[in-house]
Amino acid sequence: MITLVAIGLAQAALPDALTPMTDPARWVTTDDYPAEALKAKAQGGVRVRLAINAAGRVSDCTVVESSGHASLDEGTCATMSKRAAFNPGAPNRFAHRTIVWSLPDQGASGEYYTPTEPIEVTETIFSDSILETEIVLDEQGRVETCRVIETKPPSPFDACADVPAGMSMGPGHLRDGKPIKAHIRKRMTISTTFPE
Repeated sequence: MITLVAIGLAQAALPDALTPMTDPARWVTTDDYPAEALKAKAQGGVRVRLAINAAGRVSDCTVVESSGHASLDEGTCATMSKRAAFNPGAPNRFAHRTIVWSLPDQGASGEYYTPTEPIEVTETIFSDSILETEIVLDEQGRVETCRVIETKPPSPFDACADVPAGMSMGPGHLRDGKPIKAHIRKRMTISTTFPE
């Protein structure tokens, strides 16, 4: 399982906002789990800084916070460099992303495994994953506050770390032509169920 904790977009005093051109949730999948990390039963979170070129593609990836496992760090940058895509614009824009790599759920024996055949659901644990945050924007569309409302299972990373106060998230909002604040509440839930 791979948990996409947060995505933060930052700019170096440039007017061009970064907008993902494809669904960020599809940039990394369980199929991307590095083979070496699976073999070593390695897991952990990686925070990376992506340099975005004029075409909207990743021109450089830097590990800002390591998972402690080179294969996971390298796998994160390799996958982000291959799949992350943003709107074209000025070069030298930057995006930050945090990815938590977790091994597949434990089976009845308590050992981690990588399924190679159909999974017997009566003998396997399928854990739900929840991440809910609330971001308050000021009248100009800048972040005032960010708070984590719920995270399950607990994460070693702060989901608001990539959404610092003062970061622009757009041109702001109006009501009857007057600037107003906005509250953005995001909830991501992952669960596995099986029909009877």
